[in-house]
This record gives sequence, structure tokens and C-alpha cells, in this order.
Amino acid sequence: MTLDLISPNKALRALHADKAPLFDDVLRFVDALLAFQAEKAPLDEEQVKLRFRDFYLKAFPNQVLENHRKPNIDLILFHEKDVFGALWEVKQPANKAEMMSADRPNTKALHELVAYYLQAREQGQARIHHLLATDTQTVFLFSE
Repeated sequence: MTLDLISPNKALRALHADKAPLFDDVLRFVDALLAFQAEKAPLDEEQVKLRFRDFYLKAFPNQVLENHRKPNIDLILFHEKDVFGALWEVKQPANKAEMMSADRPNTKALHELVAYYLQAREQGQARIHHLLATDTQTVFLFSE
């Protein structure tokens, strides 16, 4: 398995090629990011998930991102009501053994993402566009 690693700048450039973000959206994102970075690091993975969800919702208020227990998926970004758009696997920053890296993609984080994807597909979720793994410091994005 090979990962095609691209820089965040290149990924964002492709994302915003046809429409640049509004200045207010950039300010909101920066404010949310600074608040997120200023918070004390949480102790367990559930707190990390909640903290990351709160950051995301502050940065992108028009999105629906929530913890999901059926199926047991860390976070789900919805396209519309009951339609999954992206599945997130969130790891604790200190949990280096389970988090992916460019040198070691075959980890528990990737295995859980694949399991989430298969569970969602079994439930009829056919429009999942992204899978994401993060430890809040690094994000791995798998696109269709």
C-alpha cells in the first residue's frame, strides 16, 4: 500500500480552486483553531473526540458533525439528514502506536476507518466521500 502524500496547501488549493473562502470564514476558522490549541490536552480519547467535534463546529457552523453509537463510529459528518458524508477516526495525540503515519499507514486507526466504512455501507450509506483519521495534530484524508 502506498500513500500519496500531498501538502495541506496543495489540498486546500484544489478544494478552493473555483471559490475562495470568505474573509469572515477564515477569521472564524482561525479563532476556533486558536481556542482549540489553547485548551489543555484531554486525558482520554472520548474527551479528544468531543474537543475536536467542538472545534470543527465552531470553525464550520453550518455543518452537522456528531458522535455516533449505532454504528460505533467516532464522528460522522452529514451531507444531509441521515446521509453520511465523511467518517472520522479520532485518536489521542499521545497514542502514537494506534495512529497512522506516512511511514506506518497500517495501524489500528486505518483498520477502524475501514470497519466504519463497511458498517456504514451495510446500512445503505452509499454516498460516503471521505474517511479521515486524526490525532488532532495530523490529519489523514482518504477521498473517493
